[in-house]
Amino acid sequence: MIDGICASPPRVLFGPDAARHWIDEITRLGDGPVLMHHGRASAEAAGLLARLRAELRAYDVEWVEFGGVSANPQLALVREGVSLCRDLRVDRILAVGGGSVIDSAKAIAAGACFDGDVLALMTGAAPIVGALPICAMPTVAGAGSESSPAAVITDPARSLKIDFASEHLRPRIAVLDPTLTLGLDGAATLAGAFDASCHLLERYFSNTEHTDCSDRLIEALLLTLLDCVQAVPERLGDYALRAELMWACKLAQDDFIGLGRKQDWASHAIAHAIGGRFDVAHGPLVTVVMIGWMKTVCARNPLRFVQFGRRVLDLPIGPDTAAAAVDAFERRVAASGMPTRLSALGITLDDEAIDRIANLCARRNPSGTIGNFVRLTADDVGAILATAR
Repeated sequence: MIDGICASPPRVLFGPDAARHWIDEITRLGDGPVLMHHGRASAEAAGLLARLRAELRAYDVEWVEFGGVSANPQLALVREGVSLCRDLRVDRILAVGGGSVIDSAKAIAAGACFDGDVLALMTGAAPIVGALPICAMPTVAGAGSESSPAAVITDPARSLKIDFASEHLRPRIAVLDPTLTLGLDGAATLAGAFDASCHLLERYFSNTEHTDCSDRLIEALLLTLLDCVQAVPERLGDYALRAELMWACKLAQDDFIGLGRKQDWASHAIAHAIGGRFDVAHGPLVTVVMIGWMKTVCARNPLRFVQFGRRVLDLPIGPDTAAAAVDAFERRVAASGMPTRLSALGITLDDEAIDRIANLCARRNPSGTIGNFVRLTADDVGAILATAR
C-alpha cells in the first residue's frame, strides 16, 4: 500500500424515511436562502419537489428553485446558477436528482464563493478555496456524486467535458432514500449500476502491491452490482434491490476503497473526451470504453485480470484466464441489454475522429500518456476507440 488521505463526509441518511429528515440537517448548514437545484421533469412528476417545497415552507426556510439540468450538465447553466446564488445571497444548496444535478450543484457551490468566472476553478487556473455546503438527494443510483469530491461539467463551446475535484465540493449531507429510485426504468437502472462498476474497476486495476484488503472490498461490491444487474428485469419495483444498488453505488465512489492504491481512470478520461462531442449518457458510454480498454491492455498486464476473473467472475485459472475474464465481463454487459459498442450508442467514429480524440486524451498530461495500470499513448487510445466502435 501507498500513503494516502481519506475524508469521511458526507453525513448519510439512509432508508425509506431519509428524505423526511433532510430538513433537520440542512437547517444546520446555514440560515439564508436555499438553492433547490434539480433536473427537468422527473422529480416534479414524481411529486418529490412538491413535498420538499412543503417542508421548506413548514420550517419557514426561504428557497429559490433552479432546474433544467440535462444528462450532461452544462457550463452555461452553472454560470447562471452562480449568478443566482450571488444575487440572492444563497448560503446552501439542495441538489435533487442524479449525478448530473449533484455535479452541477458542486460547480455552482464553488463558483458562488469565487469572484471570477467559475470556469477558472474547473480548469485549475484558480484554486478552489471554498464552496457553499451541499445537501445531496440522489434520485438515481449510479454516479456516487453524493459522496465524492469530484464533478464533471460539459463546455459545448469547446466540445469538452471538464472533470475537477476538491474536498470543498464534497456534499455535507447525503440523503439516500431508495424509494426515490423506484420509478426508474430498467435501462436507467442498469446504466447506473454499470457506471458504479466502472468506478470500481478504475480503482481495481492497479499495480500497487499489498492491497488485498481494498481488493476484497472492491470485489465484494462488484459481485453485489453484478448480482443486482442480473435481477433487474424481475425486480424493478423491489425496494430491497433498490437499497442494495443505492448503497453499493455510494460505496463505489468512496475514498475508502481506493485508499493506498494507485488508480487508473484512463477509461473515464477517454469517455469524457467522447462525451464532449456526443450528448450520450455517461454510464453506458464509459462501460463501452471500459470493455475496449480491457481488450487492449489485458495481454500487457494479465495477472490482475486473472484475479478479477477468478474472484469476481468465478473462472478457473489457466493460461487464457485473463482474456476469458474480459470476454465474460462483456457477456455480462450484453446479457443485461446494455450496449457493448459505440455504434449502439449512436456514436460513429471514423479514423480522423479517432485520431482527434486520442490526441486530445494524450494532451491531458505532460507525459503525453493517460492511465496508470498501463500507460496509454495516443496510439493506444486510438486502438481502444477502434476496438470499441
